[in-house]
Amino acid sequence: MTKKEEIGKRLKAHREKSGHSLKSLESATDGIYSASRIGNYEQGTRTMSVEAAIAIAPILGTTAAYLLCVNLSDDPVKDQPEITLEELWEDSTMEERAEFLSRLASKR
Repeated sequence: MTKKEEIGKRLKAHREKSGHSLKSLESATDGIYSASRIGNYEQGTRTMSVEAAIAIAPILGTTAAYLLCVNLSDDPVKDQPEITLEELWEDSTMEERAEFLSRLASKR
């Protein structure tokens, strides 16, 4: 299997896992990457650029490195940078924070 084919395999697997059709993924990228182009990436007939992988990977819940086969393992979660509790807290909404604190209090 060529690298382009492996990239396509990973892209398609994550697209399907996330519930996206080619058209909905096109919409999720605001039309920057057409369904046809994404399909070409998946079939290995077109090389996915770093820019495309950076744009598409977060939509699919993975990393550009994983999609482009430059990851260190076959587990995309292991290859994501670690996020601290502080970063999670800062990125959460007030409702999410309240729910977290409520759950924490109920465990005591």
